[in-house]
Amino acid sequence: MLLLPLPGRPTERTLHSGVVRTDGCRALIVHPGWATFFRKSKWRPASVLLSVVIALNALQPLWGAVESPTLEYQVKAAFLYNFAKFIEWPDEEFPAADSPLIIGIVGDDPFGSILDQTVRGKTINGHPLVLRRFVPGEDFKQCHLLFISRSLKDSVESILAALKSESIVTVSEIENFARRGGMINLIVADESVKFEINLPAVERAGLKISSKLLSVARAVIEERKPQRN
Repeated sequence: MLLLPLPGRPTERTLHSGVVRTDGCRALIVHPGWATFFRKSKWRPASVLLSVVIALNALQPLWGAVESPTLEYQVKAAFLYNFAKFIEWPDEEFPAADSPLIIGIVGDDPFGSILDQTVRGKTINGHPLVLRRFVPGEDFKQCHLLFISRSLKDSVESILAALKSESIVTVSEIENFARRGGMINLIVADESVKFEINLPAVERAGLKISSKLLSVARAVIEERKPQRN
């Protein structure tokens, strides 16, 4: 583990990467402790570290012949589902034991029907997953997890400011999202899907994030601790 103190900025703790390859694969099969990629009915080992969906043994298999962009968003949809599984909200965010856990998308939707298929029929701790889509300007404070589209990259700061007092997990693939105040930044690097976590933003929202999720993040941004004289 490497500590990178950055003057005037939070400290970034670089951890072992959680990754899923997205290059030229036909489908993705996931098993605890390892992953393989399916290409023309032949198996080959993945030469990458495993993502949170593998490390936590929580991702359902993804089947079907797909092109890389489609596979990328299958993986990202699975990440959103697993983020919800390993984050704890304050009790008051769920009025009843069976209240829905709402995942929202604001702005242009890059998932198509993929995210609908990923969450359909799923529950987390007794809360059925519900997917809702919003246009900019709508009230999305009812969400528990909000995916902010790339189409709103110029409005990120204002959206995050509006959510400042809310216990809503903010996720985006917008460049430097976590460093701009967002909580989880999905990125594609080395042809793999990875994620970064802004831990102070998560904690300020009254949310608790599993250490297991932190351990497979590409990077965790933390508050710099003042040095002792």
